[in-house]
Parts: sequence; C-alpha cells; structure tokens
Amino acid sequence: MAVPAGMRAIAEKSHQTAPWIWLLRLEAKTIAEGLPPVLIPITTYSAEVTWPPTGPSAQQHYPFPFKFERIDEGGKGELPEIDVVFDNSTRVLMDMAHQCGGFEGSTVKLVLLHESSLATLSERMEWEFEVLSSSATEKVFTMRLGLHNYFLMKSPHARFIANRCRYLKFGGDECGYVVNEVAAFTSCDRTLSSCRARGDDEVARNLPRLHPLRYGGFPGIAAQRQQ
Repeated sequence: MAVPAGMRAIAEKSHQTAPWIWLLRLEAKTIAEGLPPVLIPITTYSAEVTWPPTGPSAQQHYPFPFKFERIDEGGKGELPEIDVVFDNSTRVLMDMAHQCGGFEGSTVKLVLLHESSLATLSERMEWEFEVLSSSATEKVFTMRLGLHNYFLMKSPHARFIANRCRYLKFGGDECGYVVNEVAAFTSCDRTLSSCRARGDDEVARNLPRLHPLRYGGFPGIAAQRQQ
C-alpha cells in the first residue's frame, strides 16, 4: 500500500510532538445464536476519536491500550501474521472473547493516521485482517491477525443485476439511508423506483440526497434476449 504524500511529509519532519494514532475496529460474532455481532472500536489515542469523521459509518473509538508485538512472514511466501497485545488487567476483552469464540474468524480493521489528520479521510492507511487465534494471561490479551487469503474467496464476489440493488442491509454503510424516528421508510424492496422514493424522503428531511445515486443495481446492463 502506497503511503499518502501528506503522511510522508509529516513523517519526514523533524522534532515531531503530535502523535501517530492507531484505530482498531473488531467485529466479532457471538456464539449465542441470533445475537448481533459485538463491535469493539478502540484507539491508542488519549481521547475518544470519531472515525470516519463524518458520514453514516462514523464510529466512536475509545481509548484502550494496545501494541504490536510481532510480525511473522513464512519463508514459503505465506501471508504475514501480526500479534496485537492488549492490556488485560480489567479482563474486558477476555470476557468478550468467551462470548465470541475467542474472536477467531472475526474481522479487524486497522487505521493509522496522524493527530493532525483526524478531520480528513485522505491522509491515512488502512488494513483489514482476520483473527486467527487468541490467548490470555493475567496481564495481557493477545490476538494473532492474518490477512484475508483472497485465493480462498469465491469468485465472482458480486453479481451484476440491472433491476435489483445488491446491498443486503437497508440503511447500512453502503446504502446510507438514515433510518430514524422521522424516516418515511424502515425497509426497502431494493428496486430503483423505491430508491428514488427514499431520495425524495431525504430531501423532505433536509438531508443530502444520496438516492438513487447510491442505488446498488446496474440499470445500464441490457436485459438478456430470449432465443
């Protein structure tokens, strides 16, 4: 991943006093059937950080100490693995790990940015990992992270459909429609006409009109001809 020019310029400055900040977002499935995933957003910063700074996916990250202890890369070209070590004095993560199968198979998103770039989306670096294993002692909780092995992913990842939105979660990050107590809609049949109607509701609520610009279908695809 290329380092953004702004980050490189900050790193090359001498006498730096402002800190670099790590954000970690762990999304873990619970072992109890039917319960939603547990979201754990934390940061190495001394104060709470909202990331992204704006938008429907903005998430508050809370101060919680962690560090990177080891990065391993096999001699046969295996994907790199990283040990992330957390303070375990409060047993918070360990208790959550018991509810979530040790977090194994969970997704971890890491973001690195400088304190001066907290309000911008451009000057940061991001990685996405999978939790391979976890362990705990009285003092620390350790997660071993590995990159997703894209050779094991099914392809194609998405289907291109003309008259049906591919986003499964209405109001999610990809959709962006704000569902609250004054929203005209709480569900969607994923058609283009419904997407336009939700855009009209955004205008009525004095919100930015995101729809149908965010429609997840591909209306330009020609219909298949019948032989």
